Amino acid sequence: MSNRVVVEISGPQFVQSAVEMSKGISLQTIFRLNVHNLTGNSVSALQSALNKLRNYFANDGSVMISTSQALSNGTASVLSSAAGVPVYISNPTFQWWGAARANAAARQMQISDSQQAQTIHTQMDAQARKDQMQRWQISSDLQTKIFGIQQTAKINSARSAQKAFQMMNSYIRS
Repeated sequence: MSNRVVVEISGPQFVQSAVEMSKGISLQTIFRLNVHNLTGNSVSALQSALNKLRNYFANDGSVMISTSQALSNGTASVLSSAAGVPVYISNPTFQWWGAARANAAARQMQISDSQQAQTIHTQMDAQARKDQMQRWQISSDLQTKIFGIQQTAKINSARSAQKAFQMMNSYIRS
């Protein structure tokens, strides 16, 4: 597994920080990028910086932005598109609210995962019962066919013996 790093940059000179940072790390190694001092005026600079760092993010990387200013609703999605990884924005003033939402989201994900696991288990159990019924039906059909063949063989054997006895008896009497 490659090295995974957590790095930090501060504004408003995001592009310069990103260029300098990219010189010291390998591609796909940034696990988390912590961003400080983002303002509404420096969003485009951060977008350019994230574009430059796009190839340096690990597949499961993310960007955590801490700002005391209110940002527009689409800021996270614009920055996420530039970075190619999820972008999360937290406001320290309302951090308790963000933590509550994060905890609720994590709990909802756990519930969802649990429900998916139960659904998969139920599907696997139903398939196992179906497969067992098919095996039992095949076994039952096979036993029925074997019994039929044995009965036919016994009848044919008895007929052959009866014919042989009759032929021998008629030969002796003639």
